[in-house]
Amino acid sequence: IRANSVVVGTGISSDDLTLHPKADYVSVRGPHTAKALKASSGKDISEFGDPGLLLSELIPVVRSKTNGKVALVRHFSHSALPVLLPPHVDEISVMMSRRSDIESFVRTLSEYDKVITSAMHVMIVCQSYGIPCGLITFKGYEENVHGSGIKYGDYALGAEVEVMNPQVVELDLRKSQLDNLIKDIKVS
Repeated sequence: IRANSVVVGTGISSDDLTLHPKADYVSVRGPHTAKALKASSGKDISEFGDPGLLLSELIPVVRSKTNGKVALVRHFSHSALPVLLPPHVDEISVMMSRRSDIESFVRTLSEYDKVITSAMHVMIVCQSYGIPCGLITFKGYEENVHGSGIKYGDYALGAEVEVMNPQVVELDLRKSQLDNLIKDIKVS
C-alpha cells in the first residue's frame, strides 16, 4: 500500500504491521485492521468486509443437489504435504487465476456437501455462497500459513459472523472426524 493507493477490504495478518497512513482507505477487513491503521497514524475506518464475500454477487451460482462428498482445498503452502484422504473426500486445487477457472472452481465447490480448507479465502468464499465449511491446519505445519491468526477474528468481526480459527488435524484425514469441523455460515 502506497500513499496514492485506494484500499478496499485489506486486512492484516499479524498485529506487528504498519499500514501506510496516507492511502485512501475505503474499507478494511475488520476492526483489528482498523485499529492497526489508527495505530499507524491513519484515519478511523468503520466500514468492514473482505472483498472475497462479494464473489457470490460477481459469479452467481445456485446450489442445488450435492454429490454427498466433502471437498478438501489446501492453502498453497500446504500443497506438497502428504495428506491421506478418506474415500468420501476429493481434493480440489486452489491454484488458478483466470476468471473462467475461478467460475469453474466455485461451481465445483457448490456441488459438494461440505468443504474443508486450510485457506481462509476459500472459507470466505464458502460463507459467501452458503457452503458448509471447516477451517483446518495440519499438525506440524501450523506456521506454513503466514500470520499470527489475527486475520480470522478480524474477518469474522468485520463480516459479523462466528469466528472460525483453524482446527489442527493430522495429515491422515482418515483419522479425523471431519463433520465436527464444519460450520454452516452464510454471510448476507
